[in-house]
Amino acid sequence: MAADSYSRLVLFLRIALPLLALGILSTLFLFASKIEPGDVIPFEQAEVEDRVRERRVTRPFYTTQTPDGDNVAYTAEQLITGNSGANEAINLTGLVEFPEGGQVDLAAKSGTFDEQNDLATLTGDVVITTTSGYTLRSQLMTSTLSELNLISPGRVDGTTPGGTLQAERMEITTQGSGNNMHFLFSGGVKLVYTPQPKE
Repeated sequence: MAADSYSRLVLFLRIALPLLALGILSTLFLFASKIEPGDVIPFEQAEVEDRVRERRVTRPFYTTQTPDGDNVAYTAEQLITGNSGANEAINLTGLVEFPEGGQVDLAAKSGTFDEQNDLATLTGDVVITTTSGYTLRSQLMTSTLSELNLISPGRVDGTTPGGTLQAERMEITTQGSGNNMHFLFSGGVKLVYTPQPKE
């Protein structure tokens, strides 16, 4: 008798469970929200027009190596190419690594790239940090793309290994291989020396 009851239970479950599953599945389709074919994709009109007018690239990356072996790299959050052909970068970072050690880090809110003329223009809170102890800030800097040749035609503020610095113009170049950076400050240079504490 027990065996017959078990067999009947198994047979009942084999029929009832698939029917229950079908019932649950049908309720999903019954209560699912309807999608109208004519519904518009939820984009603002201004955003659609911007994307049509401008060509955008997310997280672009540019890298090269100078004849002296320095590695130069630029990345950005976005790169927009307008109708004029100019490449505008948003939230830009740069890195120059020297083969014998040391590096220069760059950051700016925006910038433009002109590969034909080998020129990058950085604008908006430009910050340069070097492993030799310099942190320099300016609102505008230009540099060649193929090597480290930074020029700030306007005011520069920052800190150096010797203290704080202000200048009306700055130029940073490299000469020869290795970490041979040359800093040239001009136009009302003011350096406040801060003695380093003795160890």
